[in-house]
Amino acid sequence: MDLAQKLSQLRPLMTPAEITTLLGAKEAARIMDTLSNYQRDTGVWPDFSHADRVLDSIRFTDGNFLHNVSVCGISIGMTFDAVKEVYPSIHFDDSRTDNPHPSGCVFYKIEPYGMNFIITLSLMDGRVDGFSLKRADLLEAWERRDRKEAERRAERDRRIERGNRWKSIEDPNEMLLDWASANSDDGDGYLKFARWLVSTRDPDVWHVVAKDWNWDRETAPLVWIIRQNDTDIATALEIFWLASPYDYFSQYGTRRSAVPPGWELEHFDFIREIAQRVGSGFYKRSEIAFNGDRHMELVLEAMKQQGKDRPTDDKEFRAFYPPEAGRNIPGRDPEDRDDLDEGISLMYPLN
Repeated sequence: MDLAQKLSQLRPLMTPAEITTLLGAKEAARIMDTLSNYQRDTGVWPDFSHADRVLDSIRFTDGNFLHNVSVCGISIGMTFDAVKEVYPSIHFDDSRTDNPHPSGCVFYKIEPYGMNFIITLSLMDGRVDGFSLKRADLLEAWERRDRKEAERRAERDRRIERGNRWKSIEDPNEMLLDWASANSDDGDGYLKFARWLVSTRDPDVWHVVAKDWNWDRETAPLVWIIRQNDTDIATALEIFWLASPYDYFSQYGTRRSAVPPGWELEHFDFIREIAQRVGSGFYKRSEIAFNGDRHMELVLEAMKQQGKDRPTDDKEFRAFYPPEAGRNIPGRDPEDRDDLDEGISLMYPLN
C-alpha cells in the first residue's frame, strides 16, 4: 500500500498511536508537526490538535493528491452527480447557495450516517477540487479550547498579580513574608528563609546574604535589607553596584519617565532608592569594608570612552551616583567571621 492509499484512511479523532500504526513513525511525526508543511508534497492537510491529542480534520486537495485514490467514496475530480450517487443527502454547506464563491467554488456538506465526522466539499466547474473530513464536534471543541485558554490566562494573571503583591506592601517584614508566601509553590524554603531573615538582627549576616543572593529570584530580600536602619552602608553600596547602575544611567540618566514600564522601571526605582537613602544619611552603621574606588574606575573608564573627559563633573552623574559609591570605606569582611548565623544556609537551596 503506497502513501496516498494510507493517507486516504486517515480519519478525524485518530490518536497519535493510531496514526503511527497506519503511517509509521516518520510520517506520523510529520502529520503532528504543525510546521512540517505536510501538504506541500502530499496534497493532504492534516490538522492535528495538540490540545486534544487527536486529528481535528484532514483536507485532500487537487494537485498533489492522486485523483484515482478514493476517500470515503469520494475522489478529486469526481463530478457532482457521481458524488450524489454515493451520498444522496449531499446539500449546500450551511447557508451557502449554488452561487459560486468569489474563488469560483461551490461548497457542499455530507453528514455520513453513523459517523463521527462530516465531509465538506468544494466543487469547481462541477467537479470536486478538494474535500475535508472534520470531526462532528469541531465547533464545540474549538469553544472548549477557547474556554480553557481563557481560564489558563486568567490563572496566569492571578498568579502574576499574586506574585507582584509584595511590591506594594510598605512594611518591610510583611513585604518579605508576602513574597515568600507567593513563592511557596516551590516548597517552604522561601518561607523558612524569609522568617529567618526577619528574625536575625546581625547586619554582617545581611551583608553576606546580599553579596550571595541570586538575582534571578527577584529582589525582595535585597529590598528588605536596604530598608533596615541597621544595614551597614557598605552593604547598601554593594547592592547598589550589583544592580548594574551604569546600564541604566547610560541609557536613561535620571530621567525616570524615559524608562520602559515593567521590570526595568522597577529595577531603576530600586537603584534610585538606594542612592537616595545613602544620600540622605539613612545608613548610620559603617563597620564593613567597601572598595568603591574599584567600582567607580570601571564606570569612569566607560564614560570616557563615550567622550566624557570629566564625567564626575556631570550634574546628572552626580545626581545618579552618591559620592559614597566611589569611596573606599575601611572595615572588616564579614565573610572572615566563623560565627555567622547558620541560617545563611537556608538561602543557598533557593539559588
